[in-house]
Amino acid sequence: MYARLAAAVASKGTARSVHGPESTLSRHGLLLRADKRARELQALGVGAGELVALSLGNVAELVVMLLACSKLGAVAVPVDPAQPGARWQPVTVAVEPEALAAALDVLFENVFAHTERTVAFQLSVTPGPGGGCVITVDDAGTGFDPSLAAAGRSGGGSTGLGLAIVDRLARSTGGTMTVEPSPMGGARVVCRLGTGAPRTAAVV
Repeated sequence: MYARLAAAVASKGTARSVHGPESTLSRHGLLLRADKRARELQALGVGAGELVALSLGNVAELVVMLLACSKLGAVAVPVDPAQPGARWQPVTVAVEPEALAAALDVLFENVFAHTERTVAFQLSVTPGPGGGCVITVDDAGTGFDPSLAAAGRSGGGSTGLGLAIVDRLARSTGGTMTVEPSPMGGARVVCRLGTGAPRTAAVV
């Protein structure tokens, strides 16, 4: 996610990237803010594979923190302070931290790349029925053709190979990835991580 933004800044850094009621940031401004937050996280000892809980109401700042985590290789975990404490319990899965971080990057990148700036989205992580966990990303956009996702393509003019990364990670643990209509009106991507032995996931 961070690398893609850096490449976009090089071509058109003044283009508006994040717009919300709190603030508006250009691509260049977003990159600078993400770099600053990454340095702050690094000073706290956050590095590759570390989990970073994000409890933020500010949409622009949430995007900044997601990018900062992406730069460090850390795993951003958005949490809702309104939810009971019992739902904050950690879930352990048998995957390499870097592979999990790459998959989460892809899931968020699909939302940012294929929906309008003001479209709502949500992430949920729940324990799997037989162990592992279920990661679900919903958005209120227009959705995309599940047949394209099944072929490793997400539509919207993109090759969509990112979803193949998520699918490959899920299958390496004995799990699955599915794409279906979301109750929010857009797309729902469900990544079920099983308890099988992890294999090295090549990110391409």
